[in-house]
Amino acid sequence: MSKKFLSFFLVLLFATTLWGQYNTLWEKTFKAGNTPAYLGTGSDGYVRGFAFGKFDGQKRILVATRAAAVGNKIVILDAATGDSLGYLPKPEIITGGSGAVLCDVEVSEDGQIFAGNLTTGHITSPFKIYRWKSLTDTMPKVVLEYKDTVGLGSGATIRLGDKFTVVGKISDGTFRLYAASATTTSGRANNVLRFKYDAEKDTLELEKIIKLKVPAITSAGSAVVCPLGVGDTNFFWKAAGENLRYFDKDGNQLSISTSSMVPTGSNAHKFFSYDGRNYIFMFRYGSSTENGAFYDVTYGSGKTNYIHFTPSMYKNSNSNGTGDVAIEDLANGKVRVYVLSTNNGIGAYETEFYTYQNIAEVRKQTIVNDKPDKLNKVVHTKGIVTSKNLDTKGAYFIQDNTGGIYIYRSSNLNWIPEIGDEIEVYGRLTQFNGLTEIVPNCDSVIFISKKQRPIPQELTVSEINANGEQYEGKLVVIKGLRLADTAKVFPINGQTKNVKYAQYNDTIIVRIVNAKNIFTAGNLPKVIDLIGNVGQYSLSTVKTDGYQIFPSSNADFLPPLVENIPVKWQKVNATAPAYFDSANGQQSMTLAYKNGKPRLYVLSNKGGVSKIHAYDALTGNFIKEVKVPAGKVFGSVFTFEDKLLGITYSDGPGKLEVFNYDDDNLLPKKVYEFSVSGKAGNRVKAKYLGEDSLTKVVVPVENTNKFYVITKQPGESPAVLDSVIIDNELAVGIPSIVPMEDSFVKYLIKAVGKKLYALNSSGSIVDSIESNIIPLEASDIELIDINEQGYIVSYTPNYADTLPQNTLLFTDVYETGETAFNKYALPKFGNIINYQGIANIVTANFGLSKDFVYLLSPNNGIVVVGLDNLPEPPAGPKPIKFYTAWGRFGNKLPGYFSPAGNTERGATVGKLGNEWAYFVVARNGGPKIVVHNITKGDSILTLPKPAVDKGYFPLNVVGAAEEGDIFVSNMTLNAKAGSEFTVYRYLTSSTKPDSHKVVISYTSDEATARMGDAISVYGKLNDNSLKIYAGIANLNKFVVFSTTDNGNTFTPNVITISDENIKGIVPYVAPFDDSTYIFKVYGKPFVRVHKNGEILETMPTAIGTTNATTVNVFSKKGRKYIVTYLCDYFGNTNPPNEKALIFDVTDGLEDAVLVGQTPSLGTNKNGNATGNVTVVSNLNKYSETETDDFDIYLIGTNNGIARFTTNLNIAIKQYDTLKYYDVTKPALYKMSIGGWYAGPNYYGDLGKAQRLDHNPNDNIYGFRVYFGVKKIVDEADSIWYCLRKAVGNNDPKLNGPNKNNYLVKIPSTTAEIDTMGYGNVFMFDQPVVVDNDSKIFVTVEWKPTLNDTFAIICDQHRGFTDVPINYRVWEQWGDANWYAWQQGSYYTNINSDLWIETYYEKATVVGTESDRNILPENYVLYQNYPNPFNPTTSIKFALKTDAMVNLKIYNILGQEVATLVNNEMTAGMKTINFNASNLASGVYIYRLEVLGKDGSKFVNTKKMMLLK
Repeated sequence: MSKKFLSFFLVLLFATTLWGQYNTLWEKTFKAGNTPAYLGTGSDGYVRGFAFGKFDGQKRILVATRAAAVGNKIVILDAATGDSLGYLPKPEIITGGSGAVLCDVEVSEDGQIFAGNLTTGHITSPFKIYRWKSLTDTMPKVVLEYKDTVGLGSGATIRLGDKFTVVGKISDGTFRLYAASATTTSGRANNVLRFKYDAEKDTLELEKIIKLKVPAITSAGSAVVCPLGVGDTNFFWKAAGENLRYFDKDGNQLSISTSSMVPTGSNAHKFFSYDGRNYIFMFRYGSSTENGAFYDVTYGSGKTNYIHFTPSMYKNSNSNGTGDVAIEDLANGKVRVYVLSTNNGIGAYETEFYTYQNIAEVRKQTIVNDKPDKLNKVVHTKGIVTSKNLDTKGAYFIQDNTGGIYIYRSSNLNWIPEIGDEIEVYGRLTQFNGLTEIVPNCDSVIFISKKQRPIPQELTVSEINANGEQYEGKLVVIKGLRLADTAKVFPINGQTKNVKYAQYNDTIIVRIVNAKNIFTAGNLPKVIDLIGNVGQYSLSTVKTDGYQIFPSSNADFLPPLVENIPVKWQKVNATAPAYFDSANGQQSMTLAYKNGKPRLYVLSNKGGVSKIHAYDALTGNFIKEVKVPAGKVFGSVFTFEDKLLGITYSDGPGKLEVFNYDDDNLLPKKVYEFSVSGKAGNRVKAKYLGEDSLTKVVVPVENTNKFYVITKQPGESPAVLDSVIIDNELAVGIPSIVPMEDSFVKYLIKAVGKKLYALNSSGSIVDSIESNIIPLEASDIELIDINEQGYIVSYTPNYADTLPQNTLLFTDVYETGETAFNKYALPKFGNIINYQGIANIVTANFGLSKDFVYLLSPNNGIVVVGLDNLPEPPAGPKPIKFYTAWGRFGNKLPGYFSPAGNTERGATVGKLGNEWAYFVVARNGGPKIVVHNITKGDSILTLPKPAVDKGYFPLNVVGAAEEGDIFVSNMTLNAKAGSEFTVYRYLTSSTKPDSHKVVISYTSDEATARMGDAISVYGKLNDNSLKIYAGIANLNKFVVFSTTDNGNTFTPNVITISDENIKGIVPYVAPFDDSTYIFKVYGKPFVRVHKNGEILETMPTAIGTTNATTVNVFSKKGRKYIVTYLCDYFGNTNPPNEKALIFDVTDGLEDAVLVGQTPSLGTNKNGNATGNVTVVSNLNKYSETETDDFDIYLIGTNNGIARFTTNLNIAIKQYDTLKYYDVTKPALYKMSIGGWYAGPNYYGDLGKAQRLDHNPNDNIYGFRVYFGVKKIVDEADSIWYCLRKAVGNNDPKLNGPNKNNYLVKIPSTTAEIDTMGYGNVFMFDQPVVVDNDSKIFVTVEWKPTLNDTFAIICDQHRGFTDVPINYRVWEQWGDANWYAWQQGSYYTNINSDLWIETYYEKATVVGTESDRNILPENYVLYQNYPNPFNPTTSIKFALKTDAMVNLKIYNILGQEVATLVNNEMTAGMKTINFNASNLASGVYIYRLEVLGKDGSKFVNTKKMMLLK
């Protein structure tokens, strides 16, 4: 027998008992043929009202009749039998009434009887009420004769008396009589009259006219009022043909039923309450009804259903739709009801109300695994619908927090609950093959509210099969099910399939009911996470098997949910920032880019003060706090065109202001403002819509059905402000609204407690996602991409500590919400309750295929999740290596350059004619400008000073325009008239480089204004971008000079730094960007200053030394650098200063990194802290090949000048090269038994060496090794490059590398071996001076554990040396000894040199040739260089005339250890190289004695330190 047929059979079987809650006590009906005369003829319509009452313990029914056979009388019936007991006395008192002399009767709670007429026009035929104080009262009285029009409107006549209602007692003053106007005339049907008893007058007096505040009621026949009790109370109102309405005491409509809930064919009704629930018992007319029914109205008339109805009395026509009902409360939920049906009869019935029970109580089994205790009884429960459409009539499951149960619908209805609806159900509890179910009457289901589909309980198949009764009816999720059935597709066209799925070794039937064609066609998934309700179909005697899962739609077949989506970094709970607290102070966050690096900006409003905290978005490292305008409270931060923006919060109608951060070091600028109608500023989102090439900024208004949209085109100011009106249902809290690119869906919106909806451009709802997918509690949403598939990511806050749901859900949305499913999840994040539910989600892509999600969870912290690995942070600062392209320092100091006079302070790179040159301002021997060749550093020309001296030093420092002209300034102790700060422009790029003119003559308003210690020149002449920057010593001021006539005149602009302490000597200024500058004085840190004088940031002194002075700012390959000059203020600093430092400031001064430094120029004291750095960032400026390299030109007062470069080839060019190989004959020699002759091989060699025969006192600066092949096995191995001396044996066959001592050792790896022909080049910071044993070896060495292979390029002997070739190449064997390659020997028969070369300067004892034409003015003994040294150093001295010279070295005890010079020498600069390899470490003294040919004498000594 099918279930469908069996259910129908049960309905027929219990036709009188299924809803046999009513027990018929008696009936007097035309159907039964036992109607008494007072009921009329069955067609006259003369009996319309009756009442139940208790009189001295007797229960009576009183019937108002005007049947022709009886007349106008009140008939008394025995309530127990319905038998007539006679009439009320004095019926003759009943007179009048334009509609009926007698129509209705009611009984008060204290047993007084009231009868009334029916008037169709109360003015001419008053509404009359008669009162009998008891059944035997022989003195009835007219207590009301109402014909007033006050309150009804002028001339308004109304119909009254079809029905009236009484409540309360006469005896205690609570009595009230209600009568509703039944007039259909417009505007008169909405009157309800309430009368109260006046004891003094013994009459009823009008107490209140209640106007029903609803549109005109056009059908008010037999209108009835049903108050909820005594006093000024709410009431129900019903008339024939009208819906049941529920009003408050003042006539405001609270709810209205529909005809499917309460038929319009009903009117008279009485109120009853039991067990906390409210009911009305109502008369229903019509040929198929003519009965009474109970309706549950606990939730008002808008959520009404009937639960009990009496049998139909008959089908005689009741054209007036009249009748009446009465209720007798028998206590404990039992009631007796009485029904009067005009023309059909009268009856009495008993029924019982069922106490509400939760689902577990309904399902209770005293005997475990037996039938429910309440089987076949009517039950009353409620729950949330968890599934639907499980048969053709729409069966479903419901669930509360105690369990679940199946609701089987025995007939079709117009209304079927939706998933997530909370409903109440009245019905009979039955079982079908083990499945416990409630079979309600078709209309006995009450909708309560919209809720979320409960979170499914995660179970295994094994758990369900073992304890099915415990879980039956519940919504569950089973993870990791695999298809184990021959069925491959979903059922279609109303079909149903039972499909077997397995989990591990356990199987379960999945019952897919497609009766309503909910499931879409397609293949059944092979692996799923399945959501559904536990059902049962068991044919066993004991129903403990046959458990099934009922899914509701395709959406319940989930791809396996990937939980624990990887966390990239987080700051949560104990590691959360300090501003995270329980006050929900964290409002918003956004991602923006700063200098090409992503930053995460977090807005906090802790304590009502807005602060923005910046983090590295890739690492989570805190960067800094960003300034917020004083007095402004931001509601949100967001990003536009990679810029940070903040928007203020308004606590009500007012204005919102939008601020833009061009630089997060600066205060933002207000860029927009607009008015709002309510609280706004929180949860503002901005999204760039690529299809439309515009950005939309969405601003929700709290608890209002409106949001604002700011639309901005790229590069334009915000232009369009629009407001979007949305459904009132969504006016909840602060919704999360995301703009969309879709042509139809323009916004997604999620409010707490509501589903996620899709809106069109006008704000209308066009789609939604069910709450079982995205929880109702979710408070924030965003859109992300994963492999070009769109996902909605939603955040569900911790409303309670133990809430077992995911914090983040990633919902895959394909075409419509109906096919949405959750694919990824982040479980509960943090353990602090988020009462307000505020959160913020932002997403980032970083150029990858999968987006990353940043979640700000108030009170808990920040978490970053994603399926990809976060990209490595952008290439940060890289170390920069500098090489000396040429140097005029130490023993090469130019003759014009004073080593102690502080006279040379400024230099720059400019043009001399068409060639670039280096210009040095010199004052030793008189002011002049010495011009040097940039390639070799030779001095080539001297430019004169101006004819008229200005200032303390007529010439002091210099800078250059980009075109090449130089600008030279004086130094003035006070820029006043006669001693102006003066700048000269030398037209050096012309054919007359010595021509010059004054372009700046500046007098300061300051009392003392020392200027000219330093200037900076940046920009071009031809576009007037050139500016000259000059600081004022010991003042917190500097001057920016700008030109509008291509550098002929300049206008000053004085900038005052906000901090008065930022001042000192040698002030330097350089532009950092269009609106800020870098300012530096000796003894103070680097600061970045805005053009308004505000200090934006400071370089920490731990990074940037305060002893630096010069500032030069430049950019290279997307990074920004500051180059500065570190002076030796006190002299002989160890390690030595007098060098340039380069800082990477791409991420700002606060995150500056020291990335490189040049070699030192010396250790001479520089007590004025003067010097200069010039950067040439583009080597093509010299017409050389453009590379990624750059140059630094450095002048150190008293120490020298130099060009340093990052280009190794440029550095090498200045040196001589020593090599023996023939570049035309490269060769690689491979061993047949494995390996290479010039590399690792079968024999286990550990090194190869090439001897290079230098002269004594040669300065070796580096070497190069050429490789021809390499192969790396697994990880790269370590190798070393060494410079070794020979062992010193006179026998060349034994004079190999000294294995116990090396001059240079450079670690490296096989991975760094170059085989592309360039070779591996290594340069030294300080030269190696060759001693008298001039044989030097360059070696390549490795350990016995080396696995990699490589080979040095070789070639054949060319025979250009008198040392036998077979003693130049050596190899180290496994015994650690070195052996020479010998032609024809047992070692090897390869007659070859290795491709290895050294770079060196030939030995010399005098200065450079270019310095000889400038004779020293005095005898000078300079500090040796380098110092300390190991083992070689150079000693320089100056002779003003030819002389006898003696230079000796002494130890600290005064013992002579070496004589370096003891002979006559010509005048000039002299340099002597000293090799101390045979001496021990310690302090030594060198002493110079000079006897000039002119009789002059000079003696001086200095100390030096040898460190080994």
